[in-house]
Amino acid sequence: MTSLAVAGSLFTLSARVSDEQKRKADYIYMEAQKQNTLSNTDAYYTMLERVVELNPEETAPGNELGMLTVLLQSSEDTTCVERGLEMMMKHHKAHPEDYYSSLRLATILSKIGMNPEARRIWEDLNNLYPTKDEVTFNYANALLMSPSTDDKKAAIDVFDRLEAAIGKNLSLSVNKINAHFALADTAGAIREINSFMEYAPKDVEGIITAGDIRMSIDQPDSALVYFNRACATDSTSGLAYYKLAEFYRQTGDSVSYDREIFHAMGMNSLDVDTKAELLRNYIVHLFSDSTQVPRIHSLFNQLIEQHPHETSIHKLYASYLVSQQEFSKAAEQQSYALDIDHGQVTDWMGLLGLRLQAEEYEQGTKDAERAVSYFGEEPELMWYKSITEMLDDKPEAALASIKSAIAQKEKIQNPELLSQIYTSAGDIYHKMEIADSTFHYYDLALMANPGNVMAMNNYAYFLACADKDLERALELSGSAIAASPTNATNLDTYAWVQFKLHNLAIAKEYIDKAMEFEEDPSAEIYHHAGDIYFLNGLPDEAVQYWKKALALEPDNKLLQKKVKNRAFFYE
Repeated sequence: MTSLAVAGSLFTLSARVSDEQKRKADYIYMEAQKQNTLSNTDAYYTMLERVVELNPEETAPGNELGMLTVLLQSSEDTTCVERGLEMMMKHHKAHPEDYYSSLRLATILSKIGMNPEARRIWEDLNNLYPTKDEVTFNYANALLMSPSTDDKKAAIDVFDRLEAAIGKNLSLSVNKINAHFALADTAGAIREINSFMEYAPKDVEGIITAGDIRMSIDQPDSALVYFNRACATDSTSGLAYYKLAEFYRQTGDSVSYDREIFHAMGMNSLDVDTKAELLRNYIVHLFSDSTQVPRIHSLFNQLIEQHPHETSIHKLYASYLVSQQEFSKAAEQQSYALDIDHGQVTDWMGLLGLRLQAEEYEQGTKDAERAVSYFGEEPELMWYKSITEMLDDKPEAALASIKSAIAQKEKIQNPELLSQIYTSAGDIYHKMEIADSTFHYYDLALMANPGNVMAMNNYAYFLACADKDLERALELSGSAIAASPTNATNLDTYAWVQFKLHNLAIAKEYIDKAMEFEEDPSAEIYHHAGDIYFLNGLPDEAVQYWKKALALEPDNKLLQKKVKNRAFFYE
């Protein structure tokens, strides 16, 4: 649809409208209504524009055009919104008795924050329709939002009038309480809640509101009395026990808080969202206390037993398990959630990420295949699938998956993601010992994102392993270290490139740094350290490093030979 900007001529009454123009406008207006009935919004809008242009004296078509303009425009397009409201206001001034039109106008003004203008419309409606409860309630709320003290006092009077007409209810009382607080009239707020409790002494929400008011004015002892009364009044009220538990949390009584949380979790009357929020707060409250981990697990198990088909609970549990670095169990909970609701493709990629963290590659591949059955071969999903297959030592399957992702590269708007996919392709081709394709995809990865540190490091390392273009390898590895100077893998690569270039002292300096920044060095790092130390004239230290590498890779024939002969050998 074209721009809904309203021509300035719509608001200019330059000459009297002729009878012919009125007839033509009436005809077009009838056609516009027909188009509206058929849901042809563009035609409806265009015809209304023409009607208003022909006969600006008739405000009803302008009111429809104005409302449509406001509804179809984004809130950022303030010019069109203002013009639409201007047409609606024009109709209201001409026909304030048009109840539904004025009601829509007042509601729109309230929603977009034009409270003074909305209040004037509500006042007009209240004067014309004093017995309409909806108008009275909204008029009182509009007065309550006014910064004027007199308006807030007037709001209380209007709420009183409405209460006299429809009877006392908690919603009205809460609005009056808010008005009293806005006027800094604490005594008035207490009088109001007490009045409601005299009217409905067993209304649990009213009793809880009384407790909330006492908490807000720093009277915790009185608040506790009301929260306990609410629980005693209705022992099945989940809300009452929720409020009691939150009271103990806010006042720092951890023993009572703990007790009430477990009580609330066992209540069938408490809805699952409230239980989830209670549990979330409980986790935050006790997160740093490792002794509470079993209790938290117990609460989750209790909640899942009560609500086994609530995905939100499984997802919350998965998040908690991730925080405890229990990735396998987190993946299990995420999988349960996706069994219940297939969710979005991003949910499945989150599951695959957990499988990778848990090193459950075979199961990750199975999960990826399920996701493909729901969402098709989406490129990012196929990338994740290729990673699980590669780590599961299935390079041919991984290659097929990564090719599927690359074939859809036009769908990938993020160059960093595309670069990561190309990097994975390079890794897979290296695993399959296809050197030309390996380096081709690393080149593509760096073209897509020159800052891809993993591509730089892998490219450099595999060039060094192949004794190919070592100066290029040195440049790439140096860039990777500049971007991530404490990354042990990058430092190891740089040391290895320098070793291949026979810069042995520099190689030793960087392999030492790699071992310094890696808490648990891999067999590869120890193996490199041994080779570098040996050629630096330190055979005893070299043998110790080779032994450490061999302990991690006991079947490595080359390491066995080096340790046995206490000498350096090429593969």
